[in-house]
Amino acid sequence: CLCDLLASIDRVERIEVPVMIVHALNDWVISVQQGINLATRLCRSLNQTTRSKKVCVTEGITRAGKPCRLAVFPDGGHNYVSLQPEFHRVIAEFKEYIAGFH
Repeated sequence: CLCDLLASIDRVERIEVPVMIVHALNDWVISVQQGINLATRLCRSLNQTTRSKKVCVTEGITRAGKPCRLAVFPDGGHNYVSLQPEFHRVIAEFKEYIAGFH
């Protein structure tokens, strides 16, 4: 059984800061569904903002009123998502977004 030994899903309600979850579809260690489940539990609603062959980004607001984004990349496995062409742009956009969020 591959399961979350840290029970992250049971702890998300305590998060009070902006959150970005990054995942790869082909992660062989942690299922992308786990990242989706975390984002769904953390955010009041998720809206798809970007979808391309390189990345799918959804965003919402956490229960604590902070920004939340889920970025799913088609490749990168468990360890190499940061090597995806759009990775640094997606992270920079989130950092810019939360800097202006009130």
